[in-house]
Amino acid sequence: MKTFVYWWSYDRLVGRTNTGTPELYQYLKNAFRKLDENSDKIPGAGHQVEESVDSVRRQLERGDEDNWALETDPYLVFDLRSGRDFNHESGQARLGGIIEVCDGEYEMFSSSLILAIQHPTDDDGGSLPEGLDHCCIETGTEEKDEQYDAGYNFYHILERFHWDIDTGDDADDRKPVCHFQSGGKVSGSAFNDSYEKHHYCSNGLDKPRIPHPPMEPILVFNMLINQYESLESFNQAQWDGIVKEGETALWEPYYNSTHGMVSTDSSVMDLMQPSPQETG
Repeated sequence: MKTFVYWWSYDRLVGRTNTGTPELYQYLKNAFRKLDENSDKIPGAGHQVEESVDSVRRQLERGDEDNWALETDPYLVFDLRSGRDFNHESGQARLGGIIEVCDGEYEMFSSSLILAIQHPTDDDGGSLPEGLDHCCIETGTEEKDEQYDAGYNFYHILERFHWDIDTGDDADDRKPVCHFQSGGKVSGSAFNDSYEKHHYCSNGLDKPRIPHPPMEPILVFNMLINQYESLESFNQAQWDGIVKEGETALWEPYYNSTHGMVSTDSSVMDLMQPSPQETG
């Protein structure tokens, strides 16, 4: 009987099998506990953030080092303010992630970030800010008006990003084991259909997927803290040690492995692909 295994890149890049996953588990338990204690310091965070953070914290506490799960449902929703990015208007971040570990191995690993803006009401002028009017829905179009008539908050998705670890379920679709991607589908938990609707001008492209060290939701959140002044009210000092733990658990195996790849005769880019090697 022939089976397929992933040579070099998968095991070493993600530090799986009772090495990286216990460290990541302990780090995430600590990080989400701290996030739960300080969620009131996140601009614009309301009951949805509290509900999501509390849910993740409970999920992690129910697991153990070899078997655990993290799913942000609902997404973490908070405000971002940047004159450059949102033309003096407030934007919004929606942060999600799914990680599943069984017997010390990753079965799922994906983090996503959505940047959105709420469509102004007629009282606010009814049109998107200058520079954000690239969306195919323009002022006064039928879809937006129907949502408002139904009493929904209507959001335009400006960008969607996600970071994945490919666990080898789809060997026919070649991609770097750890990768970053712009676009992709929007999770149903990102928007609550009971009171929110959204429009997403996706171009439908699924590639390229770009090699990138693994990113879980806390590291993505920390990236935003360091780039958006509106998040400065969230005390970064408390994250000094916490974020370092996440970087060690996820990035140390990744960078150690990629450094070792340089000394081989093969292309690093080729070695990052989860190319199945036939055995047995």
